[in-house]
Amino acid sequence: MRVQEKEYLLDAAGVDAVSEAIFRSLESAGAGRENALRLRLTAEELLLRLYGHAAEPVTIRLRVGKRLGQPFIRLRWRGDGFDPTAAEEDGLAEYGGQLLAALGLAPSWSWRGGVNEITLRVPAADHRSELMIAGAFVLAVCCGAAGSLLPASVTAAVADYVLTPAAEIFTRLLGSVIGLLVFLSVASGICGVGSVSDFSKLGRVMASRSLGLTFLASALIIAAMFLPFHVPFGGGGAGGGQIRELERLLVEIVPENPVQPFLDGNTLQIIFLAVCAGVILLVTGGRSEHVRAFLLDFNTVIMQAIELICRLLPVYIFTSLTLQIWENGLAGMLALWKPVAVCAAVCAAVCAVKLVTACVRLKAPAGLLAGKILPASLVALVTASSSAAFTACGRAGEGELGVDPKLTRIGIPVGNVLYQSGYVALFIVSAFFCVERYGVPVDAAWLLTAWIVCTLLSIASPPVSGGALAAMSVVLSQLGIPMEALSMVLTVNVLLDFICTGCKIWTLQLELALEADKLGLLDREILLRR
Repeated sequence: MRVQEKEYLLDAAGVDAVSEAIFRSLESAGAGRENALRLRLTAEELLLRLYGHAAEPVTIRLRVGKRLGQPFIRLRWRGDGFDPTAAEEDGLAEYGGQLLAALGLAPSWSWRGGVNEITLRVPAADHRSELMIAGAFVLAVCCGAAGSLLPASVTAAVADYVLTPAAEIFTRLLGSVIGLLVFLSVASGICGVGSVSDFSKLGRVMASRSLGLTFLASALIIAAMFLPFHVPFGGGGAGGGQIRELERLLVEIVPENPVQPFLDGNTLQIIFLAVCAGVILLVTGGRSEHVRAFLLDFNTVIMQAIELICRLLPVYIFTSLTLQIWENGLAGMLALWKPVAVCAAVCAAVCAVKLVTACVRLKAPAGLLAGKILPASLVALVTASSSAAFTACGRAGEGELGVDPKLTRIGIPVGNVLYQSGYVALFIVSAFFCVERYGVPVDAAWLLTAWIVCTLLSIASPPVSGGALAAMSVVLSQLGIPMEALSMVLTVNVLLDFICTGCKIWTLQLELALEADKLGLLDREILLRR
C-alpha cells in the first residue's frame, strides 16, 4: 500500500470524510475490519473535539500508509498547540485516553513549529494469533499421538532437553512481569473509573452498578459450579476451622511490606496494594498528576512487554500440550468439551435471565427486545471483540432501545470495562474445571479467593494480545492449580472468547435500557417501536 495524503476542511462533513477515508484505507491495507472500525471511531472522536475547540476553520492533512509493513495514520494541522486526546470540555479527558488504549490504540500528540500532529497506532489483527494457537493445538495433538510410535528413550530425551525447557522459559518470562502488570492494570483502572465518577451522576451510577453486577454474577456462578464439576467442599475443616481459614485469608491480604508481594507472587496482596494506590491517587487529585501520568505510561510499557512475550504463546501451547499427551494420553484432551459446554450454558443462562428481567421491568415483549439488541451482539460474537461492536452498540442503544445519548456516551465505555458478565464466567468455569481435573482442595477461603481474583481480573485483564493469558496464569497460581493446566485452559478460551464477548454485549445493552428507565432517560416510544 503506497502512502496516501489528502487535505480536508474540518467541518461536520469533513469529520465524516476523514474517518471514512481512514476506515477504507486500513481495510484495503489488510489491518482487519474490526481494527479499522476501532480507528475510525477513535479518529472521529478526536476530530470532533478539535472541531468543537477551533475558533476558525481548520484544514486537516491526512496521511495513511505502511512503513516496514506496519500501517500508520497521521493527522496534521497548523495552529496553536491543542491536544484532542487530553481535551477537558466534555469531562472525559483522562478516562477517554484510557478507553482508547483499552481498545488497542495508543494515540500520541505532538506540536512542533506551529504544526499539530496526531499519530494513531494500528494494532495487529487478532485472528492471526488465534489461528496460530489453533494450529499449535492441532500440531501438539498430532505430535502427541505420534509419540506412542517412538521409543521411550527418544520421547524422554525430547521432553527433557527440548519441550520442558521451552515451556519453562515461557512461564518464567511471563512470571517476571505478571506482578507489575496486575498492579498497574488495577491501579490505572481505578484512576480511570474515578475520572468518570467525578464529573457526573451518570458516571457514578454506571461505574458502581457495573461493578456491583459483575461481583454478584461472579458469586452466583461460583455457587452454581459445584453441581457440574462435582467439587467436594470442606478442605479446610468444618465450623470453626472454616471461619479460621477465612480470618487468616483476610489478615494475609494485607502485606507486611510493599515489596514482598511482588517477590512471592501473592496476587491478593498485589491487588490490595493496587487498590490503595489507585484510591490515594484519586483522593490527592491534581497534586499527584505527575505520579498518575507515570503510572499510566509505565502500564503501557508493561503491556507492550506482555504483548511481546505472548508472541511465544503458540510455542508454549505446542510444547506443554505435547508433554501432557505423552504423559497422560489423548483421553485428557477429550475432557475439554466439558468447560466449553458448561461456560456456553452459563452464558446462555445469564443472557436469558437478563432478558427476562428487562422484559418485566420495561414491560416490553422479549422478542422485540431480543431483535433490537441482536445485531450488536452478533458483531461481538463473530469477532470476539467488544470494541468492534462499540459503534453498533451505540446505534442500538439510541436508535432501537430509546436510551438518551447522554447515557450511552458514558455507559457504553464504562460498561465495556467494568461490566464483565461473560468473562467472569470464563474465568470461574476454567478454574473449576482445573480443580476437578487436578484434585485441588476447595474450602471457604479458596472460594473467597476465587471470587475476588476471578472478578477483579476479569475487569482488569490487560487490553493487549495475551492479556487473558496473563490474567489466567494469575488465577491458576493464586488458587493452587498446577501451571501445566494453563495450555489446556488457553486452548479452550480461544473458542469461549467469542461466546463470552457476545454475552457481555447482550447484557450490557439491556443494562443500559434498565438504567435509562430508572433515571428517566428512556424514550419508551422508541423502545416499543417495531
